[in-house]
Amino acid sequence: MKNILFDAEKVFKDLYHFDELTVIQEERSSHLQIWILPTRKLMIDKYKGGVTYIKDIFKYAQENSNQKNLIEVSRTVDEVRENFDKRNI
Repeated sequence: MKNILFDAEKVFKDLYHFDELTVIQEERSSHLQIWILPTRKLMIDKYKGGVTYIKDIFKYAQENSNQKNLIEVSRTVDEVRENFDKRNI
């Protein structure tokens, strides 16, 4: 069986520069849920990084997002999905 997290990290490293990658497994849901959060230096400087600050980072992103950000996120999701397909992940 492939290591999906290793493959996902490789896709992010190949496509984008990030300073830290946080992987969270949600155990309270009725199905397997994994969040992969690439973090840039700006967020690490502001919140010190790590899972302790994930809620603060989400809140900041939600309060400071705009249409341009949402378009960029959607484009990024499409690129990651295409790379997963190319690699048969």
